[in-house]
Amino acid sequence: MADKIIQLPVFNIKIELTKGTETGNKYAGGQITSDLQEPCFFCKHKFCGMECPDALEWLHDRDLDILHKKLAYIHNYQVNKAATDTLESMILSAAIAGIDVESPSFLEVIETTSDAISKNVPELLEWDKVIKPDTE
Repeated sequence: MADKIIQLPVFNIKIELTKGTETGNKYAGGQITSDLQEPCFFCKHKFCGMECPDALEWLHDRDLDILHKKLAYIHNYQVNKAATDTLESMILSAAIAGIDVESPSFLEVIETTSDAISKNVPELLEWDKVIKPDTE
């Protein structure tokens, strides 16, 4: 059970903090949920990483060029997911450390970082060489 719950007005971020005495911080741990993660195109689960049976089935293609483009799509998805996981971890760590994550300046950091992730991850690959599941 959480000792403190923080609901942020951006990306439906909810932070649940748990008190503890084993650290120098006010809180010993917690968890975070948000709408920052893009769900898997196939199973709609935020934690899938496109490793569900439907995503794996989609990959079965004998045309190596098409397979390469599909793999590129999944690679970009997974890089975006890793970057977003990192942002969520940073937000949770800041809250555990006692930083005011509800301050306007911290909220701006979250929005700016999320925007940077969404703008920069697609540039990792040339999108005209990527096949998305919904465009076949």
